[in-house]
Amino acid sequence: MEVKPLLFVGYPSIGTQRLDMKKCYEAHDRHFDCLDSLRTKGDNHYECPTSFNNWLKNCDGLARRRQLENRYLRQRDERLYTQDSLADYNERNSSKISWPDRLP
Repeated sequence: MEVKPLLFVGYPSIGTQRLDMKKCYEAHDRHFDCLDSLRTKGDNHYECPTSFNNWLKNCDGLARRRQLENRYLRQRDERLYTQDSLADYNERNSSKISWPDRLP
């Protein structure tokens, strides 16, 4: 009878081989740095083929999905919430509020 190792939900593994998450995050950083240096509208992973293949090799699908999701959320927040846009929003809306001279 062959004994197989237990695989837990959320435990990074490819088959029965445990992933080295340090290598995964290093590949993630290199690949996303390459994508950021291109400054294209969308993320075309094939424009950085070496780092993309390294990222695919070192990270499983769940880790890559989580990393991409975090990247898109961070980019969205950077576009939505700049300091200048928040200051403009507060200035416009504060002028619309009329405060009474005295409170009852």
